[in-house]
Amino acid sequence: VVERLVCSERTDTMLAWIGSPTDAFKLGEDGLKKQLGEGAVARSVSTYAMVRRLRPGRIGGVYPGFVDVQGPNYAAAKRIGRWRATVERAAGRQISYNVGPMSLTASVTDHRILKTAYDGLERLGMPPLPSDLSASIMAALLVWDLHTPDAQRYSDTFLTDKAVDCGMFSSPYEPNGLMEFAVALGAGSSVTGGVKGLVRRSR
Repeated sequence: VVERLVCSERTDTMLAWIGSPTDAFKLGEDGLKKQLGEGAVARSVSTYAMVRRLRPGRIGGVYPGFVDVQGPNYAAAKRIGRWRATVERAAGRQISYNVGPMSLTASVTDHRILKTAYDGLERLGMPPLPSDLSASIMAALLVWDLHTPDAQRYSDTFLTDKAVDCGMFSSPYEPNGLMEFAVALGAGSSVTGGVKGLVRRSR
C-alpha cells in the first residue's frame, strides 16, 4: 500500500528489494560444483549426501533453496518483495532486485543453530560475509541499477543476473539437505577451536 501511494505521487519512483539465496530460482543446469570443501570435508559431505540421499542442487533447472529452519514467514516475506518487483517491472517501472549474500547479521549470530550452520558452510566453501561488507556490496549494486535501468528492464533473468549467492547456487546439493551437515561441521569447528584455546591458555 505504501509503495502504491508513493508511486502514485511520484511516477519516477524506483523501487528496490534484496532477495535471498535461500529461495527458489530458475537457473538452468549449468554451473554446479563437483564437490564441496576440500580433503576430508569433501569426502565426508559426499558420503553424507549418499547416506541421507540429499536432493540435487538443481531440479529441472530450478534451484530449490528453501531452508526449513528459516520458516515459512521468511519465505513469504521474500516472495512478496520478489512478486512486487516482477509486477512493477512488467508495468514499466524502474526497479532494483538483487540477491544478497548470506550475512553475519545480529539475527544470525544470535541464533545458535544458524550461527553454527554458517560456520559449517564456510568450511564447505560457501562463506557468509560480514554484514558491513554485504551492505557495501548491495549498496554498490543499487547505485549500478540506478544508472543502468535497461539492464533489468530487458533481462529475462533479472532476478539472478547479479546474485551474490556465496556459492549456494552452484552447490551440487540443495541447501536444506546440507544444513544438518553444516551444523555438525560448524559444531565440530567450535569444539576444536575451544579446545585449542584452552591449550593455549594453559601454556
